[in-house]
Amino acid sequence: MARTGSTVLGQMLGRIPGAIFVGELSLFWRRFANGELCSCGQALPNCQFWATVISEGFGELTAEDARDLGKLEWELRRWQAIWSLLPINRKIIIPGYSQAIADARVRLYRAIASVAQVEWIIDSGKDPWFGGVFARLFRGNFCTAHIVRDPRGVAFSWKKLVKSDSEPGYMPRRPVVTVAMSWLIQNLMIQSALRHLSASYVRLRYEDLAADPEAIVRGVARSMGIEADRLLAWMSHEECQHDLHWVAGNPGVRQSSSSPMKIKLDEEWQDRLPQVQRWLVTVICGVLFPFYGYPLSCISKTRLRSRRS
Repeated sequence: MARTGSTVLGQMLGRIPGAIFVGELSLFWRRFANGELCSCGQALPNCQFWATVISEGFGELTAEDARDLGKLEWELRRWQAIWSLLPINRKIIIPGYSQAIADARVRLYRAIASVAQVEWIIDSGKDPWFGGVFARLFRGNFCTAHIVRDPRGVAFSWKKLVKSDSEPGYMPRRPVVTVAMSWLIQNLMIQSALRHLSASYVRLRYEDLAADPEAIVRGVARSMGIEADRLLAWMSHEECQHDLHWVAGNPGVRQSSSSPMKIKLDEEWQDRLPQVQRWLVTVICGVLFPFYGYPLSCISKTRLRSRRS
């Protein structure tokens, strides 16, 4: 789910030799059609990297073509919504009018791999329905990294007013109850379907990623079958990354992508999320707390310090 640290995780995995992080490709067609910004600061159609990818994969792609692909992708999502979430590895049946989007996604991935000269593409798209579809389409080449975060922290993040760096205006905000229901449903979907359909599946917590990023990245990479020597190269590589090209993602992480990576655990919600909203989220999502290691009760840091003093 969004606001869980997926952009940070993707950035770290993208530093592994032979891998590239490209952001959220589920949003690519719409953002390309609207001329929204790549993390490099250029509009996606004008970005040299994406222009080369489109040229190699499609020859030419107009804004109207991209909008049509976006609509077809939505149709595929709707058509496969139920089947994609069943943990049965049945052969996927794609309606003729939507076969184009499956072919387009294959061409997009292949062009990215060719232009970037990599074997692994880290796509932080967050849609269990598409995940189920692509897990069947790509079979043994599709791996899932399932990142979770305390839903009270996720709910507070969705309340913040954050200016977008890729499209006009601000990032969307949602009520805490809506966020809590989405958190519960999406995580259940991923666990019930993608865990069984993916060639490899690993679940991790945002809180653990912030505490020990090196150990978490090693675990995810091992689950994907990435060789130990590449991990050693990643661990010894301390230079900043330049010329990065991400679609969507956390604005703060995108803007600091060329600086040395520093991960700081965001626990602001423990002091600033109102207690009533905190308990609403806990009541809705609490059924999964024991599996993810989150406490049902949570005292704010300010109150805890007051008690101690």
